[in-house]
Amino acid sequence: SVEAGKAHDACELVRAYSGPRPPVLVDQGAADEYLRTELMPAQLQRACAEAGYPLKLRTHAGYDHSFLFVASFIAEHLEHHAAQLAS
Repeated sequence: SVEAGKAHDACELVRAYSGPRPPVLVDQGAADEYLRTELMPAQLQRACAEAGYPLKLRTHAGYDHSFLFVASFIAEHLEHHAAQLAS
């Protein structure tokens, strides 16, 4: 059901969350086939802005939903998470 899905929806989780707010890093391939139908990063961006949750959303031309995309940016995400855990 749609209601049950809210427990896993990033936008709904951001709106409901009241704990610490470490910055979120999201990388998105501009050529991702799921960009406009399922991922919809603009909705996450709007939810974060409304909730005052820091979000760094980066869109990358020429990348889709492939392993190459993940492999290209995983090191930056690991560094981001390590920095958050250390602070």
